[in-house]
Amino acid sequence: MEIIFMIGVLALAIIGSFFGHKKSLEVLKSVFFLIACLAVGSIIVIVILISVGLV
Repeated sequence: MEIIFMIGVLALAIIGSFFGHKKSLEVLKSVFFLIACLAVGSIIVIVILISVGLV
């Protein structure tokens, strides 16, 4: 799970550095939004896995 997250963050960092010269603010906002979505998604998956494991 953490490996997938790190790969996603690395890809976002590469994309951010590529587009950083022109639209740094918009890219930063979208990157933070994607990271927030990844975090929420991973939390939901962890909660589902824990609830299934308890049952």
